[in-house]
Amino acid sequence: MGVDNQGNTSDVTHLYNPKPLNISESLSFNGNDSKIDIDNIPFNTSQGSRNTIEFSFKYTGGNKNKSLIEWANSNRIMFMSGHFGLNTDAGEIIGIPSTALLDKWVSISIVLTNGVQPTPENTKFYVNGVEQETQAFLGKKEPKVFNTSPTLKVGNGKSTSTNTYYAFQGEIKNLKIWNTERTSSQIINNIDDSTTESESLVGYWELREHTNHKVYDLSILNNNGIVSGSDFSSPFSLNAAMTDIDGDISWNKQNWASKYVLKRDNATVYEGEEHDFKEQYLESETEYAYSVYGLSKFGESLSTSKTFSTGLGDLELLSVPTSISFNDTILDGTNKVSKGNIEPIYIKDSRKISEGWRLMISSSPLTSK
Repeated sequence: MGVDNQGNTSDVTHLYNPKPLNISESLSFNGNDSKIDIDNIPFNTSQGSRNTIEFSFKYTGGNKNKSLIEWANSNRIMFMSGHFGLNTDAGEIIGIPSTALLDKWVSISIVLTNGVQPTPENTKFYVNGVEQETQAFLGKKEPKVFNTSPTLKVGNGKSTSTNTYYAFQGEIKNLKIWNTERTSSQIINNIDDSTTESESLVGYWELREHTNHKVYDLSILNNNGIVSGSDFSSPFSLNAAMTDIDGDISWNKQNWASKYVLKRDNATVYEGEEHDFKEQYLESETEYAYSVYGLSKFGESLSTSKTFSTGLGDLELLSVPTSISFNDTILDGTNKVSKGNIEPIYIKDSRKISEGWRLMISSSPLTSK
């Protein structure tokens, strides 16, 4: 039983929202191969130390075994046979019933004790800021000792004992990790808090639909996560109008993007806020591979790639002189030399295989004033 800051009571069969969850954007997981890999998380790993993990989710996978968070040592936070909680790959759940958590947005906070067997006494669960009665479910074996690892897999997992995958189906938002125990007042008063300036906050990933390639760590540690999955796709389309030596490259604008990155043959040629770019000095009759992706403060999207070809090259005389001017010279019957100036001659040769050319210049008879 729990009591929120408004005096309401709750148990796991009657969830409520003490502060309306503002879940306007999130990252979807397909229940197949979607996942986020995050490395180098500095959990508190000393014996008996506490860590707190917080996230919001909407689970749509029914009464199936699905993993939300998995450590590299096969400890995981998951749904299993009508329950939700910590599993140490021993067939058990230390947690709460899951019926009231299905098909709705909920905020979860879990306090974990490192280096010991998890029990209802050393593992705490909060749903929408309210502490729940933690219980032990299932399991024919004793839970293994729970130890954190610096590597997390979000949205997927695999049992080492049964070789079974537990791919999460639904949406996840706002994953935070603290290397200390969060108190009930801290949890309930900061469900919607986006503060990142805390020494004990060792990871904060605000998942969005467009962060389907890389999700940025908004804490001071910058441990960015790599996103993968067959259902993720790029929101961009690439277009180009190419000539023999240049091109206008454009892509569709995205409201969430603070800037775009355009690459040609894997080298960045543009990074900025505009959604078009003028190419110059290309080689004629040549294929160029372009890709574009967007960035925001939360992460990066998948890129879209497309190949464009320049046109046939050309040999063209662009400008010729119309006159030649000489310095004034007084003729007095002796040899005189007067240097003249000719206007520039511009020739364009964009042929891919040039056969060379020769320029012949002649002038009309000189006249004097």
